Amino acid sequence: MNMWKEGSRSVVRCGREMTAQELEAAIETVRLCSGLGRVELAETICEHWGWITASGTHKVTACLNVLEELERKGELHLPAKQRRGGIARARGAEEGKEESSTGIARPSESRRTGCAIVSEHFES
Repeated sequence: MNMWKEGSRSVVRCGREMTAQELEAAIETVRLCSGLGRVELAETICEHWGWITASGTHKVTACLNVLEELERKGELHLPAKQRRGGIARARGAEEGKEESSTGIARPSESRRTGCAIVSEHFES
């Protein structure tokens, strides 16, 4: 993996030490869950890594920074960034997304089932 300094077995990004195995699992998550958006991918990876803020929320922005760095280095390909607002909500309804209680479109459960296998990569 290009991120590693010679002889190093881990890297520190955004205050978190990540092992090669964790980064490989994150890359595999992105590959297996290609139907999810960037934020959902980051939330999934944060959940598996136990990467949370002091207030208990997932460190989504920090995780996105790591994923974008991996993408720049050619280790993975993230889905395109999506615009927020009325157009995205309307498009979401057409593409089989449900609206959350906040009114923001989210993937239906049928799209998330493809990610169930990802847990195996994090638990091993």
